[in-house]
Amino acid sequence: MANIKLGGTTAISESSGAITIPAGTLGSGVTFPAGHILQVKSTCVKDRNSTGTTSTTGTGADVGLNVTITPVSSTSDFFIQLHVGIVSSASSNSNGFILSKGTSSISDATKMAGANGADNAGNATGVWVRGTKYTQDTNHALGISAHYLDTVSGSGVRTYKAGLVSQTSTVTYINRSANNDPSALVYGSLTSSSLTVMEIQGA
Repeated sequence: MANIKLGGTTAISESSGAITIPAGTLGSGVTFPAGHILQVKSTCVKDRNSTGTTSTTGTGADVGLNVTITPVSSTSDFFIQLHVGIVSSASSNSNGFILSKGTSSISDATKMAGANGADNAGNATGVWVRGTKYTQDTNHALGISAHYLDTVSGSGVRTYKAGLVSQTSTVTYINRSANNDPSALVYGSLTSSSLTVMEIQGA
């Protein structure tokens, strides 16, 4: 096979039966099929961050689980995944995470709890995911995972945050057990947490 040239530059070459196509950059006019992953951004937090924030009407405490992403396409969807290695509270309180975009929570009752207006009664504002109240002892902890598909498209830079909230003002931690004793084998081990955002080409 002869080499193929475009504009005087070899675009495809052949040697001993092996075909070589040089690396290149796709132009801005390229459109990928719906469902194609365009980019992935992820943040991993290894610190033992904490909060005493109890309000579920805001965006929760910033414990480092933030991802800023600039869309490749103006018609994209965004698939968001949260994995919190260990979450526990020194007083065995429940805890949870609020998902927000920019300065606004998207963990509202309509999106997370259903369309029934009664879901938003009293203090039942939306929390993306909750942890179990742990009552046995302080050297145990638990893991939390959640995902959400944001179908609100647009071309502007966006920042997603998983904000931590606690049942009471007693401190709630991530990445450690309540008594912070790493010598307590697997149930007291330190770990990490992550927030990942995948941009997916919309229809």
